[in-house]
Amino acid sequence: MENFSKLFPIALLALSLEALAGSDPSPQSHMTGLYWMSGSADGLGYNEKEFASYARRYEETLRDNNLLSGVVIHVHWNNIEPEEGRWHFEKLDRLIELARQYRKSYKFIIVPGVATPRFVYENGSQPFDSGMNGGIRIPVPFDPVYQKCFYRLVETLASRYRNDPWFVAVALTCANAMGGELHLPKLPGDIKKWEQHGDFRAKIESVLQDGLDRFAVAFPRQQLCLHLSLPMKGMEEHVKRVIEHGVQNYAERFTLQSCQLNGRTDNLGHGPWSYKTIMEYKDKLHNGFQNVSGWKADPERQGSMEMTTYNFVRTDAEYWELWAGDGRSIKTCADLLRIWDEAKRLGSDRYREKLIRENNFSFTKEGGASES
Repeated sequence: MENFSKLFPIALLALSLEALAGSDPSPQSHMTGLYWMSGSADGLGYNEKEFASYARRYEETLRDNNLLSGVVIHVHWNNIEPEEGRWHFEKLDRLIELARQYRKSYKFIIVPGVATPRFVYENGSQPFDSGMNGGIRIPVPFDPVYQKCFYRLVETLASRYRNDPWFVAVALTCANAMGGELHLPKLPGDIKKWEQHGDFRAKIESVLQDGLDRFAVAFPRQQLCLHLSLPMKGMEEHVKRVIEHGVQNYAERFTLQSCQLNGRTDNLGHGPWSYKTIMEYKDKLHNGFQNVSGWKADPERQGSMEMTTYNFVRTDAEYWELWAGDGRSIKTCADLLRIWDEAKRLGSDRYREKLIRENNFSFTKEGGASES
């Protein structure tokens, strides 16, 4: 954590940016401003000594960085229910207690996939083994045993936290491999395994649509965030139908998010499928972004702050999820909010002209736009 006394000019700037940062101490009705990816995916799995150290750093960030509107908390299933029916809420409760104490709204990403506990498979859920990321095991998303166990977890978390006014959003997770995005194993060998399940793409679509309905009931006041990606090639229309279901039934809460925001290039012309999809629906639904990397972790992969901001403001995005190191840095947050404020005031077209004029606009063409 940066020493605030050494950042007095930043502190002065922070005062002028509080409105844009969403620093109103009241709970948010929907996500706005900067949200911190807090490293809770690891933190909730630490032993008691490690967690105490993590919780101190977590508290320091929430206490010292008033430019953050909220915090993103990854809830890995095997950290909360390592054995069937035995719930471990102590660490999660502590993180939420600190969020409330420092008046930060929070979002849940409930992670099944690789975080599915062993008992789910022991109960008969069919596993899907893949060479993805060096070798992973996830449950088949449309397996009834998995679904019964997973939605028991969802309802248990919902009944415990859904009435908390600081709990503003939850990611839709029911067909995921590694985290909150709609990624599933898609190596050539994986596709052959999926084909053994018949029309697996239609089945995955059904799981997502049913999951959206279940989450909407379990979390009646929270935003429902779909972290856009393609579970695998050829599912563009399947995902679009899930989005249309959200538009028709939950337009006030349903939210599209891309976790691929970057400043390496113009994301509409050469960026990911998720960005183009958000542009298509930006006048119908809430939307927000997570950076693909971090300016402190890997600035080359993330690209310039100015180009990233251009891609952000063009969709009229409302919230911005920052990687752990960026969210801890008061200076990084202040710089970003200053650039964001300028881009919003100018509008995306005039801001683009400014970047071109100053030789800060990237026309680089990149591949990999399908996210499949």
